[in-house]
Amino acid sequence: FAGARGIAEFQPYEAFGEIRSSGSRPTYVRFGRQAVVWGEGRLIGNADFSPSGRWLDALRTHLAIGNFDFEALAAVLEVPRPIGAGFGDRAGSSSSGVQLYGVTAKWTIHPMLKLELFGLARVARSSGEDLDGSRFQLARAVGERYTGALRVSGACECGWDYGAEGAYQFGSADTITFTGQDISAWAAEAHVQKRVDQLVLTPTFRVNASYASGDDGKGGTYKQFDPLLADPQRFHGQMDLFAWSNQIDVGGKISVVPATDTTLGFEYRYAQLAQASGDWVGSYFTSAGSQGVNAKDNELWHELDVGFAWRAWIPFDLRAGWSGRLIGDGAKRMRER
Repeated sequence: FAGARGIAEFQPYEAFGEIRSSGSRPTYVRFGRQAVVWGEGRLIGNADFSPSGRWLDALRTHLAIGNFDFEALAAVLEVPRPIGAGFGDRAGSSSSGVQLYGVTAKWTIHPMLKLELFGLARVARSSGEDLDGSRFQLARAVGERYTGALRVSGACECGWDYGAEGAYQFGSADTITFTGQDISAWAAEAHVQKRVDQLVLTPTFRVNASYASGDDGKGGTYKQFDPLLADPQRFHGQMDLFAWSNQIDVGGKISVVPATDTTLGFEYRYAQLAQASGDWVGSYFTSAGSQGVNAKDNELWHELDVGFAWRAWIPFDLRAGWSGRLIGDGAKRMRER
């Protein structure tokens, strides 16, 4: 088991033992270091774009029966370690640690209709290594956060592809105030795209929107949604400037195929904070700042992404991109602070 995870490290990305059945959809039990992706990767993903990727030290079991797939997961996110005993503590030194437990069920009714249920529990007694001064990270440090989510998706050879997901979180954030706060947060997203094979350059048109609640800093309930282990870059633009937390974004994308195994895409996105007084969280879960309790400026920016991809051969992809943004009042206020 590893401790703190950074870029400057050399260790196995995956190393596990497995017992499995034969077939294209095997039943298996897997123990060790492994990459895990549930659904689209909005709550648990392998962060394949990030410099070191994401792995989990976990026990994982998968059961496939007919059109159903069931999976259970228990993972260590932060290795328990002693953090010292309090004065008069006769039970021994206290220890830190963060664990993640989850179950998921998937029902494939038709290629155009798949239903997925997710249940996740993040139990945290963190040592505080990831604290950056934000309420978002403080709420993650100590407490229990339970997440339930439902995803509906589908795709077909005719070119249609869609997905919609909603999630609700509850639990406790024990260090957000002296007495702690209850958690009540939610998020939703939807996208649809269509590839038109009959047109020149085989264009694909996509529209998407997402929302995640933010905390207003008032009352006894913490309301900012936590994306847990979401993938960066895939859902909210190439700049990695915000995650599925305290945000509203809408966007559209057009991609074309000018040559075999080559794609050129243009994407526009508008983003704002769901709560102006909440934390602005980047896609790697670090806080970019907050405007304070009485903030009123929600607008972040307009973003334009241009991307080019060429697959020279199956193991090798070449990608290049450019991004520009027009900064809104909310982002300007945070830069001033």
